[in-house]
Amino acid sequence: MKKRWFLMTFMATLLLYAGFVHTAAAADSEYQIMFNGTYISLEGAQPQNVDGKVMAPFRATLEALGADVTWDQSSRTITAQKEDTILSFTMGQDAITVRENGQTRTVQMDVPPFIGTDATTYVDPQVIAEALGYKVGWDAVGQTVVIIDYASIFAQADEDFSILMKTMQTDAEDMEQAYETAGEFTAGMTLAEALTGTEEPVTITMNGSLTGLQKGLDAEMNMVLAFDLDDLLMGETADAETLQALEDLKNIEIAMKMDGATGDVYMNSPLFASYMGEEGIDANTWLKTNSYTSYEQMGIDPQTMMDMTVNPPSLYEILMFFVENSSAEITVDTYQETSAVYAVAKSILGDEAFTVQTVDGQTVYTNAINGTDIIEAMMKNWDLRTMLESMTNQDQNDLRNILSQMNLNLTLTEQEGKMIRSDMDLNIDLPELVLDCTMSSGETDATLGLILVIPDGLEILFDMNMVLQETDQEVDISLPPYAEILDIDAMPAVEVYDLETTTDGDLAA
Repeated sequence: MKKRWFLMTFMATLLLYAGFVHTAAAADSEYQIMFNGTYISLEGAQPQNVDGKVMAPFRATLEALGADVTWDQSSRTITAQKEDTILSFTMGQDAITVRENGQTRTVQMDVPPFIGTDATTYVDPQVIAEALGYKVGWDAVGQTVVIIDYASIFAQADEDFSILMKTMQTDAEDMEQAYETAGEFTAGMTLAEALTGTEEPVTITMNGSLTGLQKGLDAEMNMVLAFDLDDLLMGETADAETLQALEDLKNIEIAMKMDGATGDVYMNSPLFASYMGEEGIDANTWLKTNSYTSYEQMGIDPQTMMDMTVNPPSLYEILMFFVENSSAEITVDTYQETSAVYAVAKSILGDEAFTVQTVDGQTVYTNAINGTDIIEAMMKNWDLRTMLESMTNQDQNDLRNILSQMNLNLTLTEQEGKMIRSDMDLNIDLPELVLDCTMSSGETDATLGLILVIPDGLEILFDMNMVLQETDQEVDISLPPYAEILDIDAMPAVEVYDLETTTDGDLAA
């Protein structure tokens, strides 16, 4: 079983602190070029706006990006080389040639390079920076083209977080082996009287099981769910139709099949036929949806995500993948923010934060994190320390008191060079919120327990356990010959309510 939720902890840490720091000072010129948090010195020449594109002096910009630049007067061609990447473009022409790793491609430029009235050659910094593999953004407030070499920030990620990366280890035969899956889960939610307006709390419960086969990304599963929503009646007498609906929800059976190559998921249930008959659904209907659509909507290639699942990438590759596919705004502060966040994550989740012991031939890595450790890590970073010191003493004390009630314990167990178990315990104990979450994952088993309490509000409980066992059975993702397929992704959206604001501020349907 692949134990990858520690990597999600790492990514969440990056997201948690991103955006805290604002350190870069604005420069004097109308337009500026920034590389890795530093404004580029343009030797007296100034960027120019041509047809909505900021054009920059070519030599100063390319050399600041680490490229060696040559100028051929006879052909009026500029060549820039950085390691194995070679760029070349000719004055007045709107194409740039990029040669990298033996491959040649052409990139079109909206504004061709030109020589300005100051005898300086100008080029589009976005085009040349992206051709060199950098991320480029526009800070409208600072009127700055921002160029970031994220590879320089994450270059040591696999060494800095090598212990966490052990949880990504997957045997090559994992994806070729079929597994029999069996799991159970229970969930409950209790709403306090203050939320429901009732004399007693309202409790909703769900129990379920999941059984079936999986191989690689293909799966055929059967799920059984039982919802108890009787408390929603709040002691009132319901009509026969409502009582029947509540009874039906106590026994839901769903058959599911997933084609890992396409992302298509098919589901069949008697419940669909009972409540969606008007849509032409009967017992032979299989609803179809695609699990990869959400990736496409985010601009991420599903095939790339599949490849990452089958062949786990390095942490550096994961971070660079998210950066390259991110649509997050880039500002003059982004480089410092990302660098600072990386430093904090390294301090609390990197190799240096773990204690290593050998017990009965097993190597045990432990990391006990208290929220105040985050503060201490931030104080070691100049940018984050500046942010903290800008707070009042009272705000600083309040933050420390809150974080002191947050604890995360990680235990990773390795045997013969292979991670065999990962355990996590997260506890937050605040007057406004109590959270206790435990996760444990072995090679063929996983458990999850969650308790969330908001005093005088709600209480949520969730428990899950899952076991995998190797099997010689084949995963059958084919549908019955009589199956009728209804693609729900192609169905028009149903607008349930159209809320409009009336003149007196009320919401009207």
